[in-house]
Amino acid sequence: MKRHLTYLLCVLMLVGFGACSTTKNTRLTRFHHQLNTRYNVYFNGMNSYREGLKKIDEANKDDFSKVIPMYAISNHENAQAASSQMTTCIEKCRKSIKLHSIKKKPKYNSKGRNEDTYRKWYNQEEFNEALDEAWILLGMAEFHQGEFLGAVSTFNYVARHYSDDEEVLAQCRLWSARAYSELGWYYDAEQVLSQVKQDDLNRKGSTFYAAVMADLMLKQDRYREAMPFLKIAIDGERSSRQRSRLWFIMGQLQARLGDKQQAIEAYRQCVKQNTTVDMDFNARISLYSLSATDKDMKSLQKMTRQYKHKEHLDQVFGAMGDICLSRRDTLQALHYYQMAIDTMHNAATKSMGSLQVKAGDLYYDRRQYDKAQPCYASAANIVSNEDPDYQRISRRAESLSRLVAEQARVALQDSLQYLASLSEDEQVAVLQKMIDARIRAEVRAAEQARIDSINDANGVNNGLTKPQDARTF
Repeated sequence: MKRHLTYLLCVLMLVGFGACSTTKNTRLTRFHHQLNTRYNVYFNGMNSYREGLKKIDEANKDDFSKVIPMYAISNHENAQAASSQMTTCIEKCRKSIKLHSIKKKPKYNSKGRNEDTYRKWYNQEEFNEALDEAWILLGMAEFHQGEFLGAVSTFNYVARHYSDDEEVLAQCRLWSARAYSELGWYYDAEQVLSQVKQDDLNRKGSTFYAAVMADLMLKQDRYREAMPFLKIAIDGERSSRQRSRLWFIMGQLQARLGDKQQAIEAYRQCVKQNTTVDMDFNARISLYSLSATDKDMKSLQKMTRQYKHKEHLDQVFGAMGDICLSRRDTLQALHYYQMAIDTMHNAATKSMGSLQVKAGDLYYDRRQYDKAQPCYASAANIVSNEDPDYQRISRRAESLSRLVAEQARVALQDSLQYLASLSEDEQVAVLQKMIDARIRAEVRAAEQARIDSINDANGVNNGLTKPQDARTF
């Protein structure tokens, strides 16, 4: 062992003294520049790149009311969180390419002129075998900096100059397809992917190919086509955190395609992985809503009493409403949907829009148009006009608005005519009853506000246990 270390030390000393120039192409110079590329500049660049990926994941906030993207960078604003790390990585890669690229031809060995391998090696443009990794890392860093067009240019350049290396060529095409997908250039992405030779891919490459295909299909809402690729990507994914994300997406797709049992299993797999708090919570909520057993209902009721879920009570109550709706208990479902709407902190979220639509549909089916109209009106201001249900929601909001206005006028005229038919004493009694009811309502509201203030001061809100008393579910 010591002999090998001594030999390596001697080689490194020789390298340090005589192999720094890229104008020479000898075995020693190639060894020196490959060593420096891989274990000095590239190593530091990769560390910065990984730190940047972590920053992007930490900055990401998913909208769980729709199918979440496969990668956090698909929320393009997240790229800003890793700008510093990706810039450092790009600088390291460019430095590596500038200082360690060997393009000078070596001394020709006439003994190898008849060997195809030697001729192929001699005719290549780059003789630093580690430099392709730096080029690909450069493109990956540009991609995660949000410079998708720049990344495509880099990968196209690498593909042209390493056209004889099938592995490098496949990586460049897959990353180019990802960049085109992020730009919304789906035709270009499909064209690039059609050039990838799947039979030549190793296990890691096959997993990446499946992930890129699934990502492309998801971006086009081609859910059924995405599922087989997504399954391959899940099976080959080594990161537990990313695997949980893919399982969550699988659950969302199965639920949308009507396969309830497969969706339940996917959400169960998601919560088994090492995932984020938000994803774990939303996976459990989705799981309970689909499973809809008495045990699930009790779990949700328990969550309403836990302090750590106080910011997500709207989702918990919404899930309870879904369970009641699956049991055809529309009255109880409406009760929970209304509680979800009342406890929601941000009234302009897509989740609020979804709850308003559910409540509005139930009121509409029960012909309680005066209650359905404000639900549809609120939802119409929240739901995107690209949503397939937007036209139905906006039409109902508009038509019910006219209907409710007419109903209000009719009800007012009926009330006035009824009052006019009463004696003066009876009219005074009716008005007094209305005044008393208003006073009682104001007293109750003031008392509830006082109780809520006291509870907040004691670390309790709406019956939730204190943080130290809350147990995980």
